[in-house]
Amino acid sequence: MELNSSVLDIIQYIETKPAIVLIWATLGMCILAFVLLIPLAIIKKTGIGKHFVNTFTLVIGVVLLSLIIGFITQLFLFLADVSGLKMLIIWVVMFCTNLIFVFTHQKPILKWASIKSI
Repeated sequence: MELNSSVLDIIQYIETKPAIVLIWATLGMCILAFVLLIPLAIIKKTGIGKHFVNTFTLVIGVVLLSLIIGFITQLFLFLADVSGLKMLIIWVVMFCTNLIFVFTHQKPILKWASIKSI
């Protein structure tokens, strides 16, 4: 199975400009958190899909956790002149680790955040 040439172009662009990964780790996560807050507010206002509220809350928590930790780690890696592809791989692994951690420990996290679990 071959990679599409556009995927290779994106990888080469990230390799030559590692600041893109740093920008995504900060600005991209801020935008994603804001975009996820809109459906959460709609679900809370309408009252439909109450079981989605905890899921949206956990996903927004993962995004905000990745924003804070991702910005710090990516800034250090950027200042240490690490290649863009390595920075991207580190950020993706960190995001997946945060996601797995939050969803495997959702009950204590929701209890700590004073949100009743279903």
